[in-house]
Amino acid sequence: MYKRIHCRRLFKVQMILILLLTALLFRVSYFQLFKRSYYKNLADKQYYYQEKISDFKYQLLDTKGKYLNTTNEKYAVVLDIRLFKLNNYESKLNDIMALNYIIKGNDEKFDINEVLNKDSGKVYVDINESSFIKIQDVIKDLKGVYTWRYDTIDRNDSWNIVNVINNMYNWNNEKKDENSIESFINTITGENIKPEIKFQVDKSGFIKEAGYNVPEKGNVVLTLDNELQDSIKKVLNSDKFNKFQQIGVVLIESNTGKVKAFTQKNDKLPNVNIAASLQGYPPGSTFKLITAELALEKGIVSKDNKYICAGKYCKKNNKPHAHGSINIEQAINYSCNDFFIELGNKINAEEIINYAKKQGYSSKVLGFYDEAAGIINKPEKVELNNNLILGYSLSATPIQVAGAISPILNEGNYVKPYIIEKIKDSNDNTIKEFQGTVERVMSKNTAEDMKYFMRSTVTKGTGSIANINGMEVGGKTGTASSLDGEVFHTHGWFAGYYKKDNKYYTLVVFVPNIDGKNELGEEYQGSNTAGVVFKDILLTIK
Repeated sequence: MYKRIHCRRLFKVQMILILLLTALLFRVSYFQLFKRSYYKNLADKQYYYQEKISDFKYQLLDTKGKYLNTTNEKYAVVLDIRLFKLNNYESKLNDIMALNYIIKGNDEKFDINEVLNKDSGKVYVDINESSFIKIQDVIKDLKGVYTWRYDTIDRNDSWNIVNVINNMYNWNNEKKDENSIESFINTITGENIKPEIKFQVDKSGFIKEAGYNVPEKGNVVLTLDNELQDSIKKVLNSDKFNKFQQIGVVLIESNTGKVKAFTQKNDKLPNVNIAASLQGYPPGSTFKLITAELALEKGIVSKDNKYICAGKYCKKNNKPHAHGSINIEQAINYSCNDFFIELGNKINAEEIINYAKKQGYSSKVLGFYDEAAGIINKPEKVELNNNLILGYSLSATPIQVAGAISPILNEGNYVKPYIIEKIKDSNDNTIKEFQGTVERVMSKNTAEDMKYFMRSTVTKGTGSIANINGMEVGGKTGTASSLDGEVFHTHGWFAGYYKKDNKYYTLVVFVPNIDGKNELGEEYQGSNTAGVVFKDILLTIK
């Protein structure tokens, strides 16, 4: 009987041991299979440090691969107290005191003795570039110390187009609309980590650089050419134009719609090329191109038809100025108001508005949160068509005006401008590529006629200030006024094109608030403000 009881007990013990062993194996397997990486990372954290090296989750690049993000370089030194106390104070005293001296030059409150009196933790101190360089030699033989450089966002020129793209929040610190180009970039790169530098602790307590963690979708490539932008910026900031507080420039590769330059003189002011904080600016006589195109398309006028300009709406030196019997080419050359009012009032206002909308007016072109869509006010009476035809009863942005020249250079096709070229991963592989949408808005014949008219405006009309020997240049001047509170301000436009290396480019220059006269006593207008800038840009980049 005792033998039977003993066997039962032995069996129970064996079962318990088997169950315990099974549970132990299960637990070990669980941690090996499912928790291995977690505990490995936990262990590694004792020997690895990670520090942020940039405020950006992605890099903005120009079309040639140049980094565009505007940054301030910062430097820091870090002391791991536990490891730092492993140093032999007697043999390393000179290095420790030198480290203390350099850091105190950046932070007067720093005291190495306070660090040594602590048991654990890390001490971070911001230092300047000079101290960063000096510390490199000092800490080579010191345990528990490392330095690194990191980039913070430079918001000083907050309305530079790169800063506009990078800013995901509006003035009220709320996320920008989900339909904006800024939100689009944020969606694509939202899961990215901010780039980090890694440091590893060796067995002796020395901390060494050990690689980087970088975002997967690391690069947003823009259509912009930074070198071209810099060249244009120098023109805008030259002493020649110091009388103008602001100048906006848009340059587009006409056949693709790629925006190659999108710059302004003063990036501390709201971006004028998208009319940020405003509804836009009246395009003035640049809008006559729209009326001319539509009239030619509808057969209301031909190249040979002539109208009489009696000087009813045309003025020179504030006096009536008659151009006489002129055709449509001459009307564009002279920017004749009488001709276009007679011509435009033969077209229904609704048709003009709809035609303009096909070419980007009254809607955002690039899709920036702060980009103005512009407004086209429909005349209530036929006789009020005059203001629409002359470009006064609507508002537009320089990017809209530039886009509207596209069909003239593309055989009648409107190629919508765009500024994001592609998205790349950290290995420089293209994830997504973009291109401008294309829509036919006029016939090839009308486009060719309009291109010729713009060319002759530069060779013998109001745009002659922009003429350059040996270079095909076309353009249209524009001068318009708008009300700012209780004060009227005048604005100057030059919307044109040029040909380089057998390719056409659209170039629009806009100079707001050109009130007053120049040194010759002439009233400021589009030709002697924006036209002069236009020519100087071409002379710089040709």
